[in-house]
Amino acid sequence: MPDVVMSPKQASDFLSVSGTALRRASMVYEEVFGELKRDARGGREFTAEALDRLRLAFEAVHGGRVASVGMALALLREGDELPVQMQVDPPAPRTDDAEALARAVAGELLAELRGDLQAIREENAALRLETAALREAQVQVLELRDVLKGMIAGMSGQSDALREVNRRLDYLSGVIVAEKVREEMGGPFWPVRGATTVSADVREAVRDEVEGLRVRLHAAAPASTPRQGLLARMWAAVWSEGR
Repeated sequence: MPDVVMSPKQASDFLSVSGTALRRASMVYEEVFGELKRDARGGREFTAEALDRLRLAFEAVHGGRVASVGMALALLREGDELPVQMQVDPPAPRTDDAEALARAVAGELLAELRGDLQAIREENAALRLETAALREAQVQVLELRDVLKGMIAGMSGQSDALREVNRRLDYLSGVIVAEKVREEMGGPFWPVRGATTVSADVREAVRDEVEGLRVRLHAAAPASTPRQGLLARMWAAVWSEGR
């Protein structure tokens, strides 16, 4: 900016600072670099060199690189470069501000603790419900175990009854074979094991009849029927078929 001279109003607009800030900076500038130019009425005038120095000083202060405009102008006078960044310790908070900050932090912590306590209570309630459900399920499992034990015992008894039926059917099949042989041959009764002269057709017919009898007995025997009642009905069915 060669041969540029600005009034205080023009300089404050150019530097984007207030008139008061420019007046204070101008006083410091004159202490460092000497008197500024004056107009006919004694007002300050700012040359291009002065404006450039003040601009650098204000930028350094606003950027936090120096603590004051006077420090920046002193560095410029000595020909030193302005620091890139200056660590400035923040002012210590006042007692009232510290107490207010402590209250705010304590309030936030208390709110967080209350939220955590509510969450724990909800989790405990959910755990109690799950525990009650597990206990109920355990009771149902025990009841089912007792039912299964009864079913297994019933099946065991039924198996014993069926084995007895099969044994008696094997015995009765021999009796039926002997009866059939006697009717066919017209001779006296003899055991099946000795009836070696019985024809194959007779033996096949007897086997079919015995097998049909066994199937009918199994179909007619309910699972809950006591053993004595089942055997009594089987004996009746066998003797009725044999006759």
